Amino acid sequence: MCKKMNLNVILVDFGFEKSVDHEKLTTTLKNDPYYKIKGIFTVQTDTASSVLNNIKSIAHTIETCNHPALFLVDSIACFGCDRFEMDEWGVDIMVTACQKGLMTPPGISYCFVGNKAKKLSKLKINVPPYWDWKPRMNPKIFYERFFGTAPTHHIFGQRAALDMMISEGRENIFRRHKVLAGAVWAALEKWGEENTIKPNIKKQMQRSTAVTTVRADGYDLTPLRQWLELNTGLVLGIGLGFSGSKYLDGKSVFRIAHMGHLNPVMLLGALTSIEAGFLACKIPYGKGGAGASAQFIARNAY
Repeated sequence: MCKKMNLNVILVDFGFEKSVDHEKLTTTLKNDPYYKIKGIFTVQTDTASSVLNNIKSIAHTIETCNHPALFLVDSIACFGCDRFEMDEWGVDIMVTACQKGLMTPPGISYCFVGNKAKKLSKLKINVPPYWDWKPRMNPKIFYERFFGTAPTHHIFGQRAALDMMISEGRENIFRRHKVLAGAVWAALEKWGEENTIKPNIKKQMQRSTAVTTVRADGYDLTPLRQWLELNTGLVLGIGLGFSGSKYLDGKSVFRIAHMGHLNPVMLLGALTSIEAGFLACKIPYGKGGAGASAQFIARNAY
């Protein structure tokens, strides 16, 4: 998107299997002595790979390099699942949206703006009205927040979802997602005993509690997806962005979402269905994955 706007972009690529490399980030910032870099963009969670970037550490790296660039974070994939502390961590701008962890069909996006970004925005004169947050922060009329007709049906849906979240409690939400994600990872550990099924992100601390990407290198999992949808009603997430022969252009990859309105009944049903699919499609897997998930939930009941 930035390139389409003719902005000069430095893409620092860390691959599809690891989080941000702080040494590489430090080198990039140190190689900018005249501070031509104005903004550092990242996602908290990449929904395709399921990697979780340590936003607090990235902010610390920027601070250590004494670089004045704005730090901008996309938290759409995991907001309301993985912890996010904007002010405490030192994030200048964060965007998220009403889908995924906020449990409402796509249609509303949110922009959170810190003081540093507010001050810089006042220096910008020619800003397209739709993207100008200054008059939209505290408007005299409610609908002016939306720069047009408010998405009323989404607002009612979002209100209901937020009421559910308030009732559950912020810390309880984070804990529930940790437990349910841990249950998925327990199943993966068992499934991986045949050296075919494995998590895309090896280190647990780099995995999101919102989604888990699973690989079976060398196996076309299209029959598995088709079997599950036809026989159990379970739809697996596709392998987005996984190009190349290693991933069979994404055919050897699937994703398990465990975000938002989810409980052990739903998750254990999905995991057991996947095991049935492995069996039906003759995909090598270690037995007892769903049982390991049940044991994990029993030990860590939230």
